[in-house]
Amino acid sequence: MTVGSIEEQARVILLDTYEDSYRFAPKEMFVALKQGIAEVHRLRPESRYVDCRLVDFNITVPPTFTDETLSQFRATEIQMDEFYEHALVCFVVYKMYLKDDTDTQNAELAKNYLTMFGNEIQ
Repeated sequence: MTVGSIEEQARVILLDTYEDSYRFAPKEMFVALKQGIAEVHRLRPESRYVDCRLVDFNITVPPTFTDETLSQFRATEIQMDEFYEHALVCFVVYKMYLKDDTDTQNAELAKNYLTMFGNEIQ
């Protein structure tokens, strides 16, 4: 799984697929993904192991992107078992909906996606 594949799956759920006018900036989603990885590692320490080897993986989100660096960053492989992929997608969606907390419906969606994240990693 890559940073870009998680972003793409989250954007489909969020109905945010128009590349020329994203509602949620890529950087926002990458920061949410970074937080999601940390949360999975915290809740499921065994997620740090890939192919029976301890992997200390953490993404560093650059402060700015060019078209080239954005493309390269999206291609970054996430060193984690594919089992956690949907959980990471749910966490990113949760964080994006949480941003819209003034909208009651989106607050409820955020809560639902946080619950799904928790269910995915149990």
